Amino acid sequence: MFPHTMTGRLRRALRATALALCLAGAQAPAAAQQVYLDTRFSNNDYRDYVLTNVDEMPLQSQFFKNITLKSTWFPADGVNNHAGRVMASCSLRQYDLPTDNWLITPLLHIDVHNAFLAWEAQSVHRYRPEQYEVLVSEGGTEPEDFTLLLRVDGETYHWQRRVLSLAALAGKDVRLAFRHTTTRGYLLAIDNVYVGQLADVRLQTTDLTLHSAGLADTAPVEARVQNVGRDLQLQAITCEADGGQTFSWRPADVPADQTAWTLPAGAEVQPRFDVPVSLHTYSHYTLHAVEADGTRHALLADSLYTTRYPRTMLLDKATAYWCTSCPTVEPFIYHLQDRMGKQLIEVVTHYPANNGNDPGQLVCETFHTGIVTNNLPAMFFDRDMQNPDYSGRDYTKFEAAVQKPCNALVTLQQASTDGQLITGSLTAEFAEALDNSQDKYRVALAVYEKHVDAVVPQSNNATLTKYNEFYFLPATITAPLNNYVHVARGTESAFAGVPASLPASIEPAQPYTYQFTIPVPEGVSAVDNNLVLVAYVLNVFSKTPLNAAQLAVAGPGVPEGIGSVQASPAALPQCRMSAATCHVQFPQGQSGTVQVYAADGRKVLEAAQPAASHTLSLRHLPQGTYVVRMGSTAQVVVR
Repeated sequence: MFPHTMTGRLRRALRATALALCLAGAQAPAAAQQVYLDTRFSNNDYRDYVLTNVDEMPLQSQFFKNITLKSTWFPADGVNNHAGRVMASCSLRQYDLPTDNWLITPLLHIDVHNAFLAWEAQSVHRYRPEQYEVLVSEGGTEPEDFTLLLRVDGETYHWQRRVLSLAALAGKDVRLAFRHTTTRGYLLAIDNVYVGQLADVRLQTTDLTLHSAGLADTAPVEARVQNVGRDLQLQAITCEADGGQTFSWRPADVPADQTAWTLPAGAEVQPRFDVPVSLHTYSHYTLHAVEADGTRHALLADSLYTTRYPRTMLLDKATAYWCTSCPTVEPFIYHLQDRMGKQLIEVVTHYPANNGNDPGQLVCETFHTGIVTNNLPAMFFDRDMQNPDYSGRDYTKFEAAVQKPCNALVTLQQASTDGQLITGSLTAEFAEALDNSQDKYRVALAVYEKHVDAVVPQSNNATLTKYNEFYFLPATITAPLNNYVHVARGTESAFAGVPASLPASIEPAQPYTYQFTIPVPEGVSAVDNNLVLVAYVLNVFSKTPLNAAQLAVAGPGVPEGIGSVQASPAALPQCRMSAATCHVQFPQGQSGTVQVYAADGRKVLEAAQPAASHTLSLRHLPQGTYVVRMGSTAQVVVR
């Protein structure tokens, strides 16, 4: 059934699901495949391309090592564990102006109506998503010769394959171009540029399943499946669960008597399955796409763990700007963040320098005295101070924390600040009756800053490509690339909890409300849109959290209640954003209103009448970040 050990299985799952999985099938259509261009960039096969730097801005080369930069596109090796050579473009330039780098293909004659452009791309830096355009000209190589086909406003951190139909170009001689347009980014990488008919099976899959589930008979398994290969005729997408059970999914609009349905190249679907689960047990699932002829293509294999309540894990990371090895654990944390999503809360504790020459921008006294370690970097899962992970590769420590019983739930309703105080409310709930006469269980609160623009330089000794962007970043990382995120700022109750914040006698499944007003902690660098409140139920005797939640703190002029909601995805409204529309679907039997806020708190759109679903036009809105409030749920989206 599942012959591998859980440790090995979960390790592979975490590594795999941090990326969009790409499956290449061996079956090709009988007809000859028309190929116009197939560039791998590994053997200088880009010589026929035109490489143009229009902006002519000087590069900030002091922020790079292990790479030979050029002002235009250039070949690069060792990009975030990618095999072979890629083409890269640097957007970290001297001025706050858009990069304007062009990578232009040779002249191609498109003589079929089902040709596609396919390529792979990646933003090399986690916190600097790259922007670029795909354009076409009918022969010329000057910028004014090209027209826009596609704009990518923020490329993913992991390699992403994209496909674009060229049906409108049939019968024409054309050049295609990738135009890098980021302002003060880092690196954009592109590989495997292909123009022609799509002949193989390629399905790119992202696991959307929550890794921790609450007690129920079933738990939802969800994934996003994108077809980045040839058109497919599918019977179904299936999910094989423990016990040999197989579940089948088809789009709702496919008639029951229709044996197969088409998943065109470039389309995506989001299958959902309800798989049986058992308390304190891993439930395994494997997804396949099944073609009309019965051919099966593996999509992903993973597992979820069931306990009394869904667990949101608290990850305390101890680090320091002077610690040379501290950046090397970041790729591991990225993997955990990608797989766990909202079920992982990272709070970063910065240690002061031993020589006393510490500028104090990052250090929080409460946390660096509360998180005690003899080695840096160190990671503690749910405050298990006896089992720190120093390596950034020890999945067993993470797994041990996942498998602990979770008998409490904390939910943050709202949190806001006037710049001086933070006020809000939460509820705590327990799975069993508890004697709390000795004040063993308390509510605890902490605050972190999303980002701190510190002038403190970060030391970095990453010398291997597996350390991703840190392999390219210099030995001393200075502003603007010293990305200090999730910086701990307090509060007084972070390690001791709030006395008498829960009753002396706790009843099962009874929500207990706690309203709080706390001062904005000392050392906070920015209040508006930069503070996050973390709440957890604390066992004071063991000093460990039972469960946690976080919520962005609404600053002056920002609607309250924006942030994460601790609930099953099935119980939450779903928001899907495209370039032109925002579509909101409420759960079955529910309805609600929708408001869209700009990043500065202005309401820019509203569907004021409750309904089961809403579709709002976005055509008049500029590109940017927006908050979509769906009933009582809010979600940050980027247009």
